[in-house]
Amino acid sequence: MWKLIFSKPFNNHLINTNKHNTYLLSCIIQSFSTCNALYAKKESPSSPSKKSTSPPNTIQATMSISAAPAGTVLQGINYLKDGTDPIALPDHEYPEWLWEILDEKKQNEWANDPTSRQFLRKIRRDKIRDANFDKDKNK
Repeated sequence: MWKLIFSKPFNNHLINTNKHNTYLLSCIIQSFSTCNALYAKKESPSSPSKKSTSPPNTIQATMSISAAPAGTVLQGINYLKDGTDPIALPDHEYPEWLWEILDEKKQNEWANDPTSRQFLRKIRRDKIRDANFDKDKNK
């Protein structure tokens, strides 16, 4: 038998259980989709084994990608003199590329792409660092 072990803490405002934080494996989550925890650990031999033909239990959670729930007034973001603070929209109303900005894996891919601005900045920074090191070394 397998017992589910969860690897990442879930935000308390999304899911809260009795005295235990719920942990979920990092998944690719799109707005209003469900995430199945896939990380498992073998149960200890001392626990009774239950053999059944039913599928293994998984925890499903509906998760919002954005930090603010829909309808929340986002205070302090307005920069116009006569403007009002914006109101958060539901996640499905935002463009898909917005969620890719938060993905660290995508950021690393962009940093290693020779046509990306991040890659060119890194090369320039390295050249400047090497030139400054050579100047200090020759003094």
